[in-house]
Amino acid sequence: MASVQKFRNLRSTRYVKEGEVVTCLYPKHGRRNIMAQHTGKVVAVGSGPGGRYITVQGEGGIVRSLSESKIVKLRKHA
Repeated sequence: MASVQKFRNLRSTRYVKEGEVVTCLYPKHGRRNIMAQHTGKVVAVGSGPGGRYITVQGEGGIVRSLSESKIVKLRKHA
Protein backbone atom coordinates (compact mmCIF):
# COMPACT_ATOMS: atom_id res chain seq x y z
CA MET A 1 0.00 0.00 0.00
CA ALA A 2 1.43 3.36 -1.03
CA SER A 3 1.84 6.05 1.60
CA VAL A 4 -0.51 8.98 1.21
CA GLN A 5 0.94 12.40 1.96
CA LYS A 6 -1.44 14.64 3.86
CA PHE A 7 -1.46 18.41 3.74
CA ARG A 8 -3.17 21.04 5.82
CA ASN A 9 -4.15 24.26 4.00
CA LEU A 10 -3.31 27.46 5.87
CA ARG A 11 -4.57 31.02 5.51
CA SER A 12 -1.58 32.77 7.03
CA THR A 13 2.08 32.31 7.97
CA ARG A 14 0.87 32.90 11.52
CA TYR A 15 0.13 29.16 11.79
CA VAL A 16 3.64 28.07 10.70
CA LYS A 17 6.43 27.32 13.18
CA GLU A 18 10.15 26.85 12.71
CA GLY A 19 11.07 23.27 11.86
CA GLU A 20 7.82 22.42 10.03
CA VAL A 21 7.78 21.38 6.37
CA VAL A 22 5.64 23.53 4.05
CA THR A 23 4.72 23.69 0.37
CA CYS A 24 3.48 26.81 -1.39
CA LEU A 25 3.20 28.54 -4.73
CA TYR A 26 5.17 31.77 -5.15
CA PRO A 27 5.59 34.07 -8.17
CA LYS A 28 8.77 33.49 -10.19
CA HIS A 29 11.36 36.13 -9.33
CA GLY A 30 8.88 37.51 -6.77
CA ARG A 31 6.80 39.51 -9.25
CA ARG A 32 5.73 37.51 -12.31
CA ASN A 33 2.39 35.89 -13.05
CA ILE A 34 4.08 32.49 -13.31
CA MET A 35 3.98 30.43 -10.12
CA ALA A 36 6.80 28.20 -8.86
CA GLN A 37 6.32 25.57 -6.17
CA HIS A 38 8.59 25.82 -3.12
CA THR A 39 8.86 22.99 -0.61
CA GLY A 40 11.11 22.86 2.41
CA LYS A 41 11.71 23.20 6.11
CA VAL A 42 10.84 26.53 7.75
CA VAL A 43 14.03 28.11 9.10
CA ALA A 44 12.56 31.44 10.30
CA VAL A 45 9.23 33.22 10.68
CA GLY A 46 9.19 36.95 11.12
CA SER A 47 7.75 40.36 10.45
CA GLY A 48 9.53 43.19 8.69
CA PRO A 49 8.73 46.54 7.06
CA GLY A 50 7.12 44.71 4.10
CA GLY A 51 4.94 42.51 6.31
CA ARG A 52 5.14 38.92 7.55
CA TYR A 53 7.48 36.41 5.90
CA ILE A 54 8.84 32.88 6.21
CA THR A 55 12.30 31.62 5.31
CA VAL A 56 12.31 28.14 3.78
CA GLN A 57 15.30 25.82 3.23
CA GLY A 58 14.55 23.56 0.29
CA GLU A 59 16.24 20.53 -1.17
CA GLY A 60 19.89 21.07 -1.93
CA GLY A 61 20.21 23.63 0.87
CA ILE A 62 18.69 26.54 -1.08
CA VAL A 63 17.24 29.14 1.30
CA ARG A 64 14.40 31.47 0.20
CA SER A 65 12.52 34.23 2.01
CA LEU A 66 8.86 34.31 0.99
CA SER A 67 6.55 37.26 1.66
CA GLU A 68 3.14 36.32 3.08
CA SER A 69 1.34 38.75 0.76
CA LYS A 70 2.65 36.89 -2.33
CA ILE A 71 2.29 33.29 -1.10
CA VAL A 72 -0.50 31.26 -2.75
CA LYS A 73 -1.81 27.93 -1.39
CA LEU A 74 0.35 27.64 1.69
CA ARG A 75 0.22 24.02 2.89
CA LYS A 76 1.77 22.40 5.94
CA HIS A 77 2.78 18.74 5.80
CA ALA A 78 0.86 16.81 8.43
